[in-house]
Amino acid sequence: MLNEMSDSPSQSIEAPTNISEPNSPVSPVNNFLTPSSITLKHFNKVRWRTLLFITILFIVSFQLRWWYIKGTTMIKPIRADAAQYTIIAYNLVAERGAYFTDTGVGAKSEPSSRDPGYPIFLAGIIKATKPHTLEQFFYTTAWIQSILGAITVIISYFLARFFLPPVWSGAVSVLTMLSPHLISMTNYVLTETLFTFLLQVALILSLFSIKKENKSWLLAGAGFAFGLAMCVKSVLQLFPIALAAMIFFFFRHKRKNAIKYSIILLTTSFILFAPWKIWIHFAFKGTESPSLLKATLYVGSYIGLVYDSENQRKYGRGSPYYDDPNYDNVVNGGYGSIFGEIGKRFRENPIDYSSWYLLGKPAMFWGWTMVHGGGDINVYPNLYTWYDRNRLMNLTKKLMQLLHPLIIILMHFGAVLFIIRRANYSKTQFIMMSSILILLIYFLAIHTILVPAPRYSIPLRPLVYFIAVLGIAELTGKPVRKKGSIDAADQ
Repeated sequence: MLNEMSDSPSQSIEAPTNISEPNSPVSPVNNFLTPSSITLKHFNKVRWRTLLFITILFIVSFQLRWWYIKGTTMIKPIRADAAQYTIIAYNLVAERGAYFTDTGVGAKSEPSSRDPGYPIFLAGIIKATKPHTLEQFFYTTAWIQSILGAITVIISYFLARFFLPPVWSGAVSVLTMLSPHLISMTNYVLTETLFTFLLQVALILSLFSIKKENKSWLLAGAGFAFGLAMCVKSVLQLFPIALAAMIFFFFRHKRKNAIKYSIILLTTSFILFAPWKIWIHFAFKGTESPSLLKATLYVGSYIGLVYDSENQRKYGRGSPYYDDPNYDNVVNGGYGSIFGEIGKRFRENPIDYSSWYLLGKPAMFWGWTMVHGGGDINVYPNLYTWYDRNRLMNLTKKLMQLLHPLIIILMHFGAVLFIIRRANYSKTQFIMMSSILILLIYFLAIHTILVPAPRYSIPLRPLVYFIAVLGIAELTGKPVRKKGSIDAADQ
């Protein structure tokens, strides 16, 4: 069944602490939100407008995703990674443990080195809904992922609201809502939708916990969300350490609190992930599948992710391991063999390989077209998608594709402007923006070393849109970071 389917050079890099003081005569917040300017009636009007907006945002976001799912016909949806996740999930439900096989659902086979978060998520769906067929399982999973995708859109709005007024924040959420990649990923039994959701939850809780210094439970919640996200994609595992170090640095004037916050974040982040890594190391030692890290490290060394750019290839871009007859020997030879081969390539062609790692990989990572599977926005091949059948949605896709290079440029521009104009941000905003930028740099660095597939940048799209819109807002010359943001309103 499965097979069928403005700033001086000497300025300190620390965030200023005086701009957020409510009694400061220079604070623009005093001119924007004063007790005499806000009435209960005004507050209620703003609250109901926000509630109405996010309600509409959720409904439209969900509906777009569900229409896409119902209007798309995929060729064999349960395949490759999706098939492995599905089989692990069915084995978990059948209490056989985390295993996968290529021959059928439920068969106990060799142990899996797959991260446990997504298979457990799928197992929960199977346990709760008891689908009779793989088709029911597929559509149930896609429906739940559509809900998570819609919630992600709402979180993107509130995350932006800590920095921007409603109109700009609305632009961030609309871009997130219309992103063809985020829409299409709900139609795959793959990790991206769940990981994007957990990452957004972790970031919004982190922001609240930084703003409300005495709310340790918020930081614990953020850490736990990071932990869940790490269980879905272990590539995130080093980021909580970097975030804890940042929190310690910014709260170092209160040493006891700095230590407490860092411990809370690290403990809650690794409370689930660490036992899993320890268990899988000892339980499957000697029998575990070949390291995915070794494979991705070597695959990422092929320029353009192709074996031979001059000759005709059977499998093409994205699958050099099928075309290279020496691939298995190099990977099975361990890290020494892999680094030796990569070093040899650099020595033989230093310009091309340096260009690939410094320019080519980042460009591919932030790119539009999937390098595996169906191309364009498709991870797996489709007979047709909803975008092919609906003119209006096809127009939105073409618009988003046209805007994509500009959005990536604006993201870099927004990041640079934040660094240049950092004194204009409150302490909370400064810490959180720094965290987001470190997260983006972290992911880019990891995938520059490994495989820079555009699919891996999809969970970062809401953050990319936010920083790009922030860059546009900065270009207007208005203090949008203070006036109208949630952070300003709460000072």
